[in-house]
Amino acid sequence: MLKPTPFSSLSSWKQTLLIVLFLEIGALILFGGHAGSYALWDPWEPKYPHTVGNMLERNDLLTPYYDDKPRWTKPPLHYWVMLPGIAAFGQSAFMARLPSIIAATLGVIGVFLILARLFDRTTGIIAALVLASIPQYAAMARQAMPDMLMTFFLLAAMISLALARFDKGVSSRWSLLFYLFLGFAFMTKGPVTLAIAVGALLVDATWYFSNRGTSPPTTYGARYFILFKEIWRGALRHKLLLGSALFMVIVVPWYALTWWEYGTHFTAALNFENLQRFREPVREHNGLVGYYVTTFFQGMLPWSALLLAGLPALLHANSRKTADLDTPTRHTTDDQRIIWYFFSWFIATFFIFTAAGTKLPHYLLPLTPSVAILVAILLRLILTGRDSPRLSRIYPVAALLLILPFRDFNMEGNKYLLYNFTIIDREILHIPNLDNLLVILCLVWISLMVWAFFNRQSRRTVAMILLVALLNVFYLSHHIIPGHFTGRDITPHLAHKADIQGPDSEILFVGSIQTSHDYTLTFHQSAPVRRIPASRADRRLMPVIREVDDLYIITGKWNLMTLLTLLSKHGIREEWTIFDHPDSWYLMLYRIPQNEG
Repeated sequence: MLKPTPFSSLSSWKQTLLIVLFLEIGALILFGGHAGSYALWDPWEPKYPHTVGNMLERNDLLTPYYDDKPRWTKPPLHYWVMLPGIAAFGQSAFMARLPSIIAATLGVIGVFLILARLFDRTTGIIAALVLASIPQYAAMARQAMPDMLMTFFLLAAMISLALARFDKGVSSRWSLLFYLFLGFAFMTKGPVTLAIAVGALLVDATWYFSNRGTSPPTTYGARYFILFKEIWRGALRHKLLLGSALFMVIVVPWYALTWWEYGTHFTAALNFENLQRFREPVREHNGLVGYYVTTFFQGMLPWSALLLAGLPALLHANSRKTADLDTPTRHTTDDQRIIWYFFSWFIATFFIFTAAGTKLPHYLLPLTPSVAILVAILLRLILTGRDSPRLSRIYPVAALLLILPFRDFNMEGNKYLLYNFTIIDREILHIPNLDNLLVILCLVWISLMVWAFFNRQSRRTVAMILLVALLNVFYLSHHIIPGHFTGRDITPHLAHKADIQGPDSEILFVGSIQTSHDYTLTFHQSAPVRRIPASRADRRLMPVIREVDDLYIITGKWNLMTLLTLLSKHGIREEWTIFDHPDSWYLMLYRIPQNEG
């Protein structure tokens, strides 16, 4: 047990700042290490830095543009945050991913600070490590997409309101930060963030006013009237009117200016990207009602199993039966109110996206901070209340739940990546022995859970579970994902081309061009680019070869024999040289012009 120290003392602040420093360094290494060593993920990731590049070229910071069309799939805050780095240091995968890396790091620090304030530093450290070791969180921290930035702003909003509600040493003016960060979240991802926050607060308020111990009215109408009145009073106490004005100041200007300039085109885009996405599947991104059960359970192992096993004990926790792990300095009145507040965030997010027609794995990312906070509080209960019968059953139930993924992993471990982190080409995704590694990983966690049940060294067990979880996401982020997506990168081919002839020689891309290729060809070389579908290469390739002497052909390795056969048919096969990078799925054919040969 850590030595108790007052939270407000100078020595305690020094310790807290030291912990924050270590968490920051560790998170930056985990999320940022080798983040620029592999190509941007298809199909979505390249579109965001590409859009930023178009905004810079057009000198238009108001309207995002992609492929010469306004891109209103998301509000512009993510583009604006990404823009300074790209403007200063140029287009690269690392600069595109840097906002997500920083946001994920701040999220880790945020969950530590809120639980260190409301409970103790040990609980805060556990929450930070749990969040960093959630596989989906770590994977999205290395993607140039707005989801991680939105998740951080949503976290900042929810913990600001938590401080205002549960910490008597904090002014209610902290509630204004809730509206501030919620406005930033709205400007990053759109109305869904407002739906999550409002849904969470309604669930929490309903639980709170239904469990105050007062005699309820006899009629349902009176009950709902009193519930609405109490919610309204609570909202006013937390600066609803002033906060709403602050929220509108952040959100309304961009929407109003864009609507003024584009009118019905903008409103139609908003309807498609928000209402239609919720009503029905868009671009075949659909799923059954249990879609996110798999995503939550497998994409957030092992904490999903532990949280599900401990949920009954967690929701019935009584603060008077447990003691703080280190520093008894919080000013809250009831642990249950805190637990239900963060559980409401979890449950609102899960059911909103479950009800939506369009489903993608990374949509669950906004609930990962709530998972980390709830798991940390659960582990706090376990470490301080081992004699409780309800707590004693958590580890064996979690071990049983961890057995469930075995069937999926034994069938095809690669689906673990496919269905929980991204949508990529199913035909070419193959990482040898990944299924065996996942089974071994689950066996290790199951063994630790069983050992914790029979062994009283709970702290040691928790430390080992955290260590294995962190090693899992480190291997996932630094080896599995970079190793797979290196195959899409055509940057080595462009570098080889520049070494031979310079950057201005014309490029012919044969086959289906991915968004990552389009991004690379647009921003990493200045030569003109032509595109020919592989199915039309026999008719359209030779006219281009006769027209352009200094030509470089980039194509997938699966198209090589078709091209060589075509070149041999016209008697020019010997003129061409093949550049084949060992880590790439693509190769380049080129010939040196005769006057330089």
